[in-house]
Amino acid sequence: MTRAAATSSRGLTLSRWREVDEPLEVISWMLGSFCEEERPPVGVIDPLSGAYTREFFDETLRNELMRAERHPAELSVILLQLRRSARVLADDRPSPRLLTLTATSMRRHLRGADIVARLDSHRLAALLPATGPRSALIAAGRLGEALHDAEHLEGWSLDIGVSGLGMETLEPEELLSQATHAMISAQQGASRHPFVYV
Repeated sequence: MTRAAATSSRGLTLSRWREVDEPLEVISWMLGSFCEEERPPVGVIDPLSGAYTREFFDETLRNELMRAERHPAELSVILLQLRRSARVLADDRPSPRLLTLTATSMRRHLRGADIVARLDSHRLAALLPATGPRSALIAAGRLGEALHDAEHLEGWSLDIGVSGLGMETLEPEELLSQATHAMISAQQGASRHPFVYV
């Protein structure tokens, strides 16, 4: 049906125009929605582990850093990596169940306001608002001790790194890079205790 068809017989009336115009508006809206270039909404919960998604974590971290620029505040990140204790099995990936149990333990031993997310197949992270590196290191130490004795982690090792805001506001990538550097230091030192990036 087109507007031209509405005028083909018996003349154009207001009611006939409306009858034709409504479906055209719906079709126009549908075509517009297919052509939109906006990004889809960011997923919040990771279906694999039950923790927050990497996208949600990154977005929250960016928002917290922008807030810190306006109103100076402390902020820290804890990065946790799971790897096989046996070098022969180094390429093994943690199972979804293992990631879920570890994420649940992290939420249990951290504060309710802390954001626990799965970054990839081996790494989980926690964003600790209003927390300096010293306090975050203490929290990471408690977390590491609790997870060290967890039955579900038998055969797996943990590497934990901590980073936090200093005198200057950092970019999100730099903050995560510092936590990764600290985590690798813990791994290379074969330490049970988390390292902090200073």
